[in-house]
Amino acid sequence: MVSIGAPDSPMFNEFAKTKVYIPRTQPAESLYTLLARSYTAYAQLDKSANMISITAPEKQLNAIWESLEAADGIRKQFVVEALVTEVSEVQGKETGFSWSWRKFAQGDDLGMSYAKATTADIVNLKAMISNNKATLRANPSILAVEGREASLTIGSETYFSIVTGNANNTFTQLQRVNTGITLKLTGFVEPGGALNLHLQPEVSDAAAPVGGNPSMTVRRVDTYLRVEPGQTIAIGGLIRDTETNESEKVPVLGDIPVVGSLFRNSRKSKKRTEIIILITPRLINS
Repeated sequence: MVSIGAPDSPMFNEFAKTKVYIPRTQPAESLYTLLARSYTAYAQLDKSANMISITAPEKQLNAIWESLEAADGIRKQFVVEALVTEVSEVQGKETGFSWSWRKFAQGDDLGMSYAKATTADIVNLKAMISNNKATLRANPSILAVEGREASLTIGSETYFSIVTGNANNTFTQLQRVNTGITLKLTGFVEPGGALNLHLQPEVSDAAAPVGGNPSMTVRRVDTYLRVEPGQTIAIGGLIRDTETNESEKVPVLGDIPVVGSLFRNSRKSKKRTEIIILITPRLINS
């Protein structure tokens, strides 16, 4: 009997063997996409059972099996600790605090990048939090597997009443706005132990409705960086300027038409805050 060994050959089943590969660490779908195009003709993916069935002559079968085993190796794990704080410009000046990494390098994506934070920077920032000179927004830790995206969200759902229609026929409905802290990351471990991270932190806040619609401020970073395990990276430049109108009045007298303005005082106040994110990755030893 003679056959060319191709699946469409009439004698293929006389030479082929079938073997089922059940992944140990990776999804079968991910492994299947990594197979060479010449191998996929002999392999069938079963997503629901998370397995790959291989029907091929012994030589091709062994080659496909070895390829799947090589791709199904145990991935390295690491933990990323994040410290998300918000510091106002006034409070920073009051404490005489200055960042040694204040001038961030310019990145190619959003015009900003990152810098190394020293031990003194971290100690000073935590001291500001303890003394209520800085606000701790979040302090999460994420366990991630090499090559897989990990994400964490610490937030809340805020509802606003939206009034629509005319004066004679109005409708009120609730609009939901999700806000908070979101951190997405994907990392790869180099042979020497350094980590290449793709970080996507986001900080969002909701404000009262303006013109019938709620407003939302979002501060977001999308950056790539290389960091040694245990080293702390600082991400900054996420600045927000807010302007509020404050009014004071003498009770009763301030409500009198025309002359009431003599007993009222209005002023505008501006506030500038900056989100500072400290990232510290650590490898997990298997």
